[in-house]
Amino acid sequence: MDTVNVKTLHSSVPSQALPELILQWDPWTTSRITTSIAAIILSEKMGFTVSLRSGTSGSSMYEELATGKLHLAFETWPLSNPVAHQKYARDFESWSEADETGQVRAYKYSNLFGRSGIFETAKYDAAPLLQDALKGQSGQAHFAQEAFDQPELGEWDGSPLCAGGNCSVQILHIAPQGFDEGQVEALVQTLGIPATVAYLGQTAHTDAIWSAVTKGTGMSTRKASTCAAQCSLL
Repeated sequence: MDTVNVKTLHSSVPSQALPELILQWDPWTTSRITTSIAAIILSEKMGFTVSLRSGTSGSSMYEELATGKLHLAFETWPLSNPVAHQKYARDFESWSEADETGQVRAYKYSNLFGRSGIFETAKYDAAPLLQDALKGQSGQAHFAQEAFDQPELGEWDGSPLCAGGNCSVQILHIAPQGFDEGQVEALVQTLGIPATVAYLGQTAHTDAIWSAVTKGTGMSTRKASTCAAQCSLL
């Protein structure tokens, strides 16, 4: 079960009986910046008492928004949580009062786009694609320089090429849930990449990428959350 931590910002202006607002507090920096700005405006300028709630996964967040346990979330990753998004959310442009209660109103960015995939943090020139680089011993050695023996949140070894413990390369990921769930694992299987996926947690993942970049050691990383011990996600 997710743990829940709540930080409360009390209004500095008369509330006039305004309701308390509960905002999703995600573990990554971009969401926290946006949420902090919103919390300051809502509490200091608009008079709401604002609580920041952490410990909710990406998929359960939609249900909590629909049931009123959460009121606002600023990074919802609908493509990472398609089942929950389809079940609970309606785009604001198509939402109406006639819609059933408990639906989440989703506001789309008009011109923002993102990219997900597996990327290396230290350049490897011998092969243009990760799956090709890992076919040879030199590529395996390049991307397996800093493996984690005991990743904080466990390790996925579902690639058929890893049967019998044959994979020395890790793709470093933040967590098995909440960040493009299952996407990296599916890429590993589809592309035939001989690598496991290690779930490090947010802080250890950030530190691992920084270490690989500054030292120039091989590492692949997924934009938004994955990486290997020389394969990691940014």
